[in-house]
Amino acid sequence: VDSPRAATTLELVSVLSNAKTVLNFNTVEDAYKQALAQAHKDDLIIVFGSFLTVADVLKIEASKPQEKVK
Repeated sequence: VDSPRAATTLELVSVLSNAKTVLNFNTVEDAYKQALAQAHKDDLIIVFGSFLTVADVLKIEASKPQEKVK
């Protein structure tokens, strides 16, 4: 996240050192797009963190064409 208050990648990785897998991306958009690409049909992607992180993902979702419900 592009904010002086945000933790650095190294800080986050050190906190998640017990996690099975940690992936690093340059932007929230890159991370979210990768999560979407890896998700299966019924998977749930949860976005959490700062308001800046969630706002970035909401902007991505808002820019997508809306699917028609049948």
